[in-house]
Amino acid sequence: MTVPTGATTGSRSLKVVISSGSAFTPIKILSARTVTLSDSTGAVGSSVTVTASNFDPGAAVQIKLAKTVTGGTPVYTADTPVNATISETGTLAATSFTVSTPGAVVVVETAPDGDPSVDWASAPFSSLVPGTTLSMRSFITGSNSTNTGIDFGSLTSPNKPTPIAGDLNRIQVVDQRYGAYGWSLTATMSNFVGASVSMNKSTVSLSPSCAAVGANSAPGLTAGGSSQSFASTVALCAKDTQTGTSGNTSGAYNVDASVVLTIPAFQRADVYSAIMTITLS
Repeated sequence: MTVPTGATTGSRSLKVVISSGSAFTPIKILSARTVTLSDSTGAVGSSVTVTASNFDPGAAVQIKLAKTVTGGTPVYTADTPVNATISETGTLAATSFTVSTPGAVVVVETAPDGDPSVDWASAPFSSLVPGTTLSMRSFITGSNSTNTGIDFGSLTSPNKPTPIAGDLNRIQVVDQRYGAYGWSLTATMSNFVGASVSMNKSTVSLSPSCAAVGANSAPGLTAGGSSQSFASTVALCAKDTQTGTSGNTSGAYNVDASVVLTIPAFQRADVYSAIMTITLS
């Protein structure tokens, strides 16, 4: 049965006539499908919460990213969709989705009796500062208590060199310059200072890794070497001028690193701290 154009929404009854008898069955006519994002603007690689309403109850859907919605047809990216199920009331519960490029977030029904060419709705997502910025931000990783510090914990002064493992908080580099640019991420460190004694920065080494966020971030990443000593500047990650599917070098990139502090033998007991400076250029 096709619901006629202009039918009013809400709960209705469908009359079924068979020979000389008839019966009524309840039917609900839904309003136009809608998709809502928790934030319609943000940096490339941002995670947004997606909700939707007025979809077919119980339908299987996919949340997908489209570069454009032209002439009523989404042009999808190669990003992996997120599968979900519409509730019995026709709504999509809050679902997290990572947006790797400006465009539109689309919720499309994939049920066998559906029509993906028409059974969808979208909401636009715009780049926060299109075409102008190269930026970074950090996220709490491992046992760290803040996104700006590394906590190595404590131990009794050892009688031989003793390594303690830690994690650099994840750094996300977002390049929204939409041109042909590269960048590098490096780190330096001060010596450790305690109340009555110091400890050399060369006791810390770092092994980084880096990865692009989403299929539309341009390739060309190179992570720094393993077990680099902070006796000098360490290389975390570098991006060359290779372009991606969008024809430029922009994208979002996650940088992680394991960190090892090797306590010298018979190091005096104290509370030590040092400052690590991370530079994006």
